[in-house]
Amino acid sequence: MGAEAGDTLSPQFWIDAERLYFVRSLEPSTKNPAVMNETGFEKYIPLAGCWLETQVLFLSNGEQKVKEEYSHAKANVRLEPGLFDPSSWHPPSWIR
Repeated sequence: MGAEAGDTLSPQFWIDAERLYFVRSLEPSTKNPAVMNETGFEKYIPLAGCWLETQVLFLSNGEQKVKEEYSHAKANVRLEPGLFDPSSWHPPSWIR
């Protein structure tokens, strides 16, 4: 069941009806239910037969808190198997 028109308090999400990708979510903060958190996925580009967002906005009570922007996206890139081996990862030198 969807939210009623004008409802800005219920947890909800939006999907682009034509291309079927995630556009926006709205939900109360788990720390403070009086605060509404919104996430917006924007600036989609076609990539390898799919759609990829290149901008994500995080808002709290309508105020932008974080903006992520992505560029130089590539698809079907070969990744070295060691990338997924946790034993090859080490903390940075500044962590003691």
